[in-house]
Order: sequence, then C-alpha cells, then structure tokens
Amino acid sequence: MPNKMSKGFYIGGYITGYILFAIMLTIAIVAIIFSVSQHPDDPPLVALGLMGTAFLPLIFSVVVYSMFIYRMWAAIQDGYARTTPGKAVGFIFIPFFNFYWIFQVFQGFAEDYNRYLARRQLNLPRLDEQLFLYYPIAILCTIVPFVGGLAALAGIVLLVLIISKTCDAVNALATAPRAPITMPNAPVGLFPQ
Repeated sequence: MPNKMSKGFYIGGYITGYILFAIMLTIAIVAIIFSVSQHPDDPPLVALGLMGTAFLPLIFSVVVYSMFIYRMWAAIQDGYARTTPGKAVGFIFIPFFNFYWIFQVFQGFAEDYNRYLARRQLNLPRLDEQLFLYYPIAILCTIVPFVGGLAALAGIVLLVLIISKTCDAVNALATAPRAPITMPNAPVGLFPQ
C-alpha cells in the first residue's frame, strides 16, 4: 500500500531551497564585488565561502525533487510500470540521456498511473497526461536563448501543479480498496505475474 505524500513538504522544500539559494547567491556576489572593490589585492575568501554555502539549499531542493520522483513511482509498482523508482531518479542525472528520460519520468508516470488505475479497476480521477508532458518541454526550453528564463518560470509553476496532482493521486491510492489486477484482452503468459 502506498504511503501518503505531503504536498507541503515537496512544494515547500523545492521552492524554499531555490529561494534561499537565490538570496544567498545574491548576497555572496554582492560580497565578492564589495570585497574586490575594497581590497583588490586580497582574495575574497569569506565571500567565496558564502557562495559555496549558497549551494546547500540548492542541494536540498534537488534531494526533495529526487524524493518526490522516487515516491511517485514507488506508488504504482505492480510489475507493469515502465521503470523502477531507483531508475526514475538515477537516470535523471545522466547527462544528455536526461533530455529523453525526463519525459519518461513525468509523462510516463501519468500514463502508467492511469493504466494502473485501469488494471486495478479503481474509480479514481485520472492524471492529465498533457500537463505531465508540458513540464519536460518547459525544462528543455530553459536552454533556449532568450526564452530560457520564461520557460524556467513556467517549469516551476508546472512542477508545483504536478506535485499537487501527484500527491493527491498517490494519497487516493493509499485509501483505495485493493482489487485484482486485470488486463483486458491480454494473452496468457504475456505479462509478468
């Protein structure tokens, strides 16, 4: 039975980490500029230390994001999901492959979740597969010059919506009655037990 997911933790942890990172990085940059202007011959060690410290909240956000992906995929593991929770998280960190994999993680989750509901004959709301497609598109658009900033803002908004919808969906699974798995029109022996 899936464990409940907290919208507040995942949304709050993700956004708070990025806001703290932005604030601390801005302070560090200002400190570096001030230090260099006041003492051009001395290296700005304290300011550089501040800059290094600024990355701690960013790391926290990445951990929260990874936990979210792991937990959402763990909720639908019945032998038919396209990936495991560990692969869903791990493959996101593979350079260049992650351009493809982010679609599998998000749009693929919505598709697999909806199939999971059908197999289990659960009368729960389906996830909007289009919404889960728009987020990877927005993330990939962040590397496009001139639209990257706008795409990043759209990505943040879309991720908040996805976290909210996913938490609701996984929490609904936790309270849904368990029904046997059914695969309509499936030949015997084709699918794992």
